[in-house]
Amino acid sequence: MNPKMTHYFIGQLEERNSEYEYQIPVRFIAASEKAAAKVLTKTAQSWYGKYSKRDGDYYYFHNGEVRVQAGGYKEIPENVYTALSGFVAESI
Repeated sequence: MNPKMTHYFIGQLEERNSEYEYQIPVRFIAASEKAAAKVLTKTAQSWYGKYSKRDGDYYYFHNGEVRVQAGGYKEIPENVYTALSGFVAESI
């Protein structure tokens, strides 16, 4: 990836598993703000492997027992992105 075109982001996946809801922070790199939304959506799509069903922005896993969707995201400086390594999930 061209260093001039590299942007660093922190985003969030929103998960519902039975009656429990989680917000999972993930860090990722994208070429632009527009590309960031696509990267986070692809991460939600594959968070637990192959999804079994899609309904709008929701992806269902484990026979519909777990639902994941892309949440918000924010661009962060490279040094913050690097400092989060090992503490925040990495986008696929």
